[in-house]
Amino acid sequence: MASESMANVQPDLANRLTAVESAREAERPHMATKAEIIAMEAKLIRWIVGTGIALFAALVAVAAPIVLYIISRLP
Repeated sequence: MASESMANVQPDLANRLTAVESAREAERPHMATKAEIIAMEAKLIRWIVGTGIALFAALVAVAAPIVLYIISRLP
């Protein structure tokens, strides 16, 4: 009985494996290489650091006049 069920499963398994392999081969041209991933990582790090610096500069630009105003009102 076990051999009958294996005989039925084997063709189905082969078809499914073929479908998975063909889908993987279709996606292969769209996958990034290791060098592309490293380059993107470097760009992303530069972008994050630049954004942090810009946000800090904006904070200082907004906070400086407020702090100066508060200090000028002290007795």
